Amino acid sequence: MKEFKLAVYVTAPTLRGLNEERIKKLIEKFKELGVVKIYLENYRDGIMLDVNTMIKFKEVFEREFEVAGGMAIGTWGEGWGEMENYGFKVACIADERNREMVKHVVEEQAKVFDEIIIDDFWANWCHSEKDVKLFNSMYGVNSLKVHYLPVERSSYIALMV
Repeated sequence: MKEFKLAVYVTAPTLRGLNEERIKKLIEKFKELGVVKIYLENYRDGIMLDVNTMIKFKEVFEREFEVAGGMAIGTWGEGWGEMENYGFKVACIADERNREMVKHVVEEQAKVFDEIIIDDFWANWCHSEKDVKLFNSMYGVNSLKVHYLPVERSSYIALMV
């Protein structure tokens, strides 16, 4: 049987809120739970931790655990469309500004870590006129707009019409 290893992912907002006392408690809890590896996130929802901050956290946590980088590409972006105010905004990869943002975030993490995991939740749940035109050309249709149909309280189905 393979050995089971537990890893945890610590978000940028969580890291930003840590002080020495909280870090000590977190390390104790992680050890108690048998955590082996920690992913440290530098970006989420417009919060970007700089390289020096990430180096500091890496140095602290790597005394006790394997450490790697993480990033979440949830952010604002042109083309989010009808779902813009769905509670959070995410990266629309069709938007050049968002591609530049993702590139910058990855480059910053690569200065600190050899391994980076990407939390790409909802990473391309958006559309722009360019996206609709591309969809039309790929599938030989003449859709004008994307409509989201509520399925449950927190679920949607996207239809091209």
